[in-house]
Amino acid sequence: MSNITTGNPFVIDTAGAGNIVASMLRVYAVLWDVGTTGAADGALSITDKNDAVKFAAHSSAKNENIGISFPDGIVFEGLRVPTKGSGVVYIYCQNVG
Repeated sequence: MSNITTGNPFVIDTAGAGNIVASMLRVYAVLWDVGTTGAADGALSITDKNDAVKFAAHSSAKNENIGISFPDGIVFEGLRVPTKGSGVVYIYCQNVG
């Protein structure tokens, strides 16, 4: 599977240094499903296109779900996931402007 950025949520299974999305987004929630191959020290980092860290987490076990919600949303100027351990990240968001 590859990253899916159509619809809501975005489904991110591949990390990389490039922009996943270059437009402005308001992110309301992030869920990281570490999956069955997760490691005790897996890492996730989500940044904007200027590399400002917006969310970071570490997994501690397989089959772990790590999530956070932002009731008012957080505005991202672009979206990158430069670091992602195993599993899939779901990003619930909407375009801004």
